[in-house]
Amino acid sequence: MTRVCSVLKRTGMICVLIGWFGGSAAADPILLSTSRLVTGRATIEVELLEWFDSVEASTGVPGPFNTVKTTTVTGGGGVASVDVQQHTTISPTGWSGSAGASTRAGGLADVEHASAFAEAQSETAIDFRLTEPMFYRFTGTVSGVSDDSGSGGFALVALHGPDFSWVLDSDGQAAPVLSRSGLLSPGDYAFRALALSFAFDGSQSSAFNFQFGLSDKAPVPEPATLLLFATGAAFVGRRAWRRRGEQSVAGGSAPLEEA
Repeated sequence: MTRVCSVLKRTGMICVLIGWFGGSAAADPILLSTSRLVTGRATIEVELLEWFDSVEASTGVPGPFNTVKTTTVTGGGGVASVDVQQHTTISPTGWSGSAGASTRAGGLADVEHASAFAEAQSETAIDFRLTEPMFYRFTGTVSGVSDDSGSGGFALVALHGPDFSWVLDSDGQAAPVLSRSGLLSPGDYAFRALALSFAFDGSQSSAFNFQFGLSDKAPVPEPATLLLFATGAAFVGRRAWRRRGEQSVAGGSAPLEEA
């Protein structure tokens, strides 16, 4: 009898655990892991001498991440500086923010066996899993331009999923903008945002800005979309009303007489 009670007790505990895990999964259809990072390094080399400094900040915890890191190095008549930042917020149903990476280096053009270099990057990485279909909406912009001196700035925002992927990148353009929305099927997704800047001689910068939201309801159309829809509906309705009137006249229907 004791053995039977023990078996029943264990079975009951297993059922409770299965129910708890099942309830947790049902209550939390979005599972995510995050990583946010800013790094930078400024270096000056003159023959066998070197001056350098680096900056870094990171977090793997959702919530706000607000950090600004700067450093300037001088030596041998040259200068190299870094300014990198990120201001992002992550919640289970959406994330938003902006980031920038700026670099400057130079002053050693007439010095033999010398170089100045600065590099910086700001990155946001979010891997998430959907256990049920979810709608998403994204708006974002990136900026970054490279030149012929070997210096440059580059930025991108990308979303990769089980059956699709898209990338918004600066690609030498001033500030491309992207707005997208749709339905995501259950599966694993990767969201990435990166701003990268590096300078050998001169100043360079890059930046990204984005908003991303998940919902179990379809996104509400924007006012401009609603106005366009209303205008189209009115036009179609007017056409249908006029066609109906023409058909009535063609059919010989007479107007109603007053009593």
